[in-house]
Order: sequence, then structure tokens, then C-alpha cells
Amino acid sequence: MTLRLEGDALLVDTGTWARLAGAEQVDPELAQVAADVPGGEQALEAGRDPRAVVQVQTATPGGVFTHEAWVGEDAVAVLLDLGRGDERRLLVLPPDHLAASLARMVGLAPRAHAPADREPRPVSESDLEAWFAQGEEAPADAGMPQRPVEVGQGAESHGTLSVGRAGAGESVGADRAWRLVAAAVGSDDAPLMLAAVDGRDSGLWVVGADPDLRLVPVTPTEVWRELASVLPALAPPP
Repeated sequence: MTLRLEGDALLVDTGTWARLAGAEQVDPELAQVAADVPGGEQALEAGRDPRAVVQVQTATPGGVFTHEAWVGEDAVAVLLDLGRGDERRLLVLPPDHLAASLARMVGLAPRAHAPADREPRPVSESDLEAWFAQGEEAPADAGMPQRPVEVGQGAESHGTLSVGRAGAGESVGADRAWRLVAAAVGSDDAPLMLAAVDGRDSGLWVVGADPDLRLVPVTPTEVWRELASVLPALAPPP
């Protein structure tokens, strides 16, 4: 069981966090550590009794990272994958900061290409999955680097893949990809899903299905609106 302070960072392992969900109360030892961080108690409560959960997986020049956001009544607990195994950095945010946090996770930033410059194009599911293959499971031609021991926060540092590009982005010049799945806890509604490939030279392309898979050119503003709509769709105000 791990919940510890490292400098001003609160670190938790995924197993400890998973055991919070549905617990009658937060373990007193965890609560004592969290009490030393502003909002820490509210973050643990969000993990124990979330209204919604969002997972963001990013495939970047630095590796493949899986981040999560657990939306509670009073706070959002953001678990950032730092490339250190099962350990996550725990950030505590107000619920209305969720969209900004998601934008940071996926590296949303201005792009030079407008949709008028590009046309939708077909893409295969296997090409999309190749972005997120890791280690020995990655296809030989997928071009995904293995995760280094120490990396930053995934999508925040733009660059180019050191071993080519994954298939889904090669034709458009993308150098990274991300996918988001969000669900309201206790709801029978289908989860919200959004996926994209991105790059400074390629611009942003979201994955559309109508009915076949396609890469559809979009602007960062359009993606921001999608991210901003996640929380209202999952956990509308009472």
C-alpha cells in the first residue's frame, strides 16, 4: 500500500487507488498522509465514491502513458502516469478544471493546419491500435518506442518519434496519438469515447466512424469543446 509525499508531490500506486473504490471509509493511514496536502482528503473521497471516471491513454515520443481522472462531489483526483510502473502522481483539482487537465494530458495546442487544408481519409483499427502497443507486443513496423525509465508527462513535450511513425498517422505526418474513455459511475449509458492523432506538422485528426473508421481533420478549438463537454455529459449538476 503506497500513498506518500515526495517533495510537494503526492504519489500513489494503482493497487492502493483501486482498493479505495466502494470502500465504506478511507483507510486512516491514507487519510493521514492526504491530510498534509491541500484537497488531499477530497481526492481520496473522489476515489472512494466517484461520480465519473475518465481514462486518457497517450502514445508520445516518450512512450505510452495511461492517466485517469476520478470525479467526486467536491474534487477531481487526477492520476498522472510518470512512466514509473504502477506509481502515479495524484493531483487535486476543482471539478470545473477537468477540461483543462484533459487538454494538458493530450497536449492540446495551436496547430497551423485548418481543416480546409485537409480531407478525411480512411484508417484501420489495427493501425490505430499500433500506436498503443508497448514493449515486445508492439509490431515490428509500428514505430513505437519503448518507455524509458524516467519521462515527463507524456503529451506535454512535443517532438518526433525516434523510430518512424505508427501506421495510423504516417499518411498525415502525425507523431502522437491519444484516446479518451469516460463513464458515469452506476450508469447504463455507453461511455463517451474520443480518439485522435496529432502533430505539429500534421495538425489534429479525430477518429470518426460513419460507418467506416476515418481520420477527420479538426481544429484544437473543436477538440477543446469536446473535452469541455465531458463533465456536463457524465455528471450534470443535481
